[in-house]
Amino acid sequence: MFKIKIKGKRLKIFNLLILIFIVFTFMFYAITFFSLLFSDKYEDSFKVKKENYELENNVTFTNYFKSCVIKENYKVSTDDKIIKKALYNNLQEDGFEVLDNTLVRLTKQNKTCDKVINDYKKTHSNNYASFKLNGKSTINLNDGSKYEDEYVTLVINNKQSDNVKVNSNLNNNRIGTYLITYKASVSDDYNEYLYRKINVKKDMIKKVNKEPVIEVKDGLTYVNGILIVNKKYGLPKDYDPKVNKEALKALENMQADAKALNLDLTLISGYRSYKDQEILHQKYVLKDGEEIANTYSAKPGYSEHQTGLAFDVGSTDRSFSDTIEAKWIEENAHLYGFIVRYPKDKTNITGYIYEPWHIRYLGVDTATKVKESKLTLEEYLGIN
Repeated sequence: MFKIKIKGKRLKIFNLLILIFIVFTFMFYAITFFSLLFSDKYEDSFKVKKENYELENNVTFTNYFKSCVIKENYKVSTDDKIIKKALYNNLQEDGFEVLDNTLVRLTKQNKTCDKVINDYKKTHSNNYASFKLNGKSTINLNDGSKYEDEYVTLVINNKQSDNVKVNSNLNNNRIGTYLITYKASVSDDYNEYLYRKINVKKDMIKKVNKEPVIEVKDGLTYVNGILIVNKKYGLPKDYDPKVNKEALKALENMQADAKALNLDLTLISGYRSYKDQEILHQKYVLKDGEEIANTYSAKPGYSEHQTGLAFDVGSTDRSFSDTIEAKWIEENAHLYGFIVRYPKDKTNITGYIYEPWHIRYLGVDTATKVKESKLTLEEYLGIN
C-alpha cells in the first residue's frame, strides 16, 4: 500500500484525507461563526394599500462580508377569500413561501446592504410607483353582456408605463364570480398586483321583459298587478283616490324610525289631484320653459302623486342628494315598502332627473325585489 512520511511517522493516505476534511470543516464553521458575529442588520417596514387588500411588509437586511441577505415577511389583510387566494398564488410564483399565515422570501445580492437598502426603499416607495385600477374594483355584469375593461394606470418613477400583464378567467355567458389580475413589474425583483372582480348575474331585465302582463282597468294601467304611472302611462282626469292609507301608515313608521336617528324626513308633498298638478306644472313651465320643466315635473294626469302612493320627503332641493337622509332613504326605504322612484343616472329610462326625495309605495315584498334588482320600476316590469 502507498504510504507517506510526515515527521518520521508513516500515515496511510486514508488517514491524511480524514485530517484534511476535519481541518476544512473547522475552517468553514469558524468563518460562518465570525461572519454572524460581525454581521450587521437593518430592519424596515411599510404597507401597500390597494382597492381590495393590504400588505404589511417587514424586511430585514443582513450583511455577510460583501453580500446582503434580504428577508421579506408579507402579511395579507383582506376580507375577500378570492382575492386572498389569488394574491397568495401570485406571491408564491414570485418566490415567497407560506409560513404560519405569513409569506416569506429570502434573497441574496452580491453587494453591501447599504446599496441594497437604498434601491429597495426606492422601488418600494409609493412615490416611486403608483399602480391603480381604472374604474370600480367590483363589476356586476348581466350574463351575455359585453364586458369592456377599463384597464389600470401604472406610473414608475414619474413616467407612465405599460409594463402590465393581464390574466382573466372571465366567462360572461356563465353565472359566477371571476377575477381579472393585473401584474406590474416595478423592478427586477418586485411585482405589484391589482384585482378586479366580475360578478356575472342573471340578466334581470331579460327575465322581466319576457312576459309582462299589462292590464287596463277604468283607465288605469297595471303591469304584473302594479299600477304604473309615467310619461307613457297616465291617469284619468277624474281619478281622485286621495292618499293611500296603507302607504301613509308605512311612511309614518319610516319617519318615526328616521327621527329616532335624528334624521328629518318631513313630508313635503303627498297626494295631488289632477288640478293641483296642472297648476304646479304650469308654474314650472313659466319659470324654466316646458322642455326643462318636463325633466322634473310631470304633466297633469301623468304624476305618481295623483295615485296617492307617492311622497316627497326631506327636501326637494337638489342639495338634498348629498345629505345623510338621502343616503338613509336609498338604503332603507324598501324595508317600509318604498322605492326611490327616480334613481341616479336613470333619466334616459324614467324621463326624470335624480330625485332622492321622491318615494313610491309598492309594499315591502315588491319594493325589496326592485331594490335588490338595482333596476328602475320600468326595467323591473319590463316596459322601458
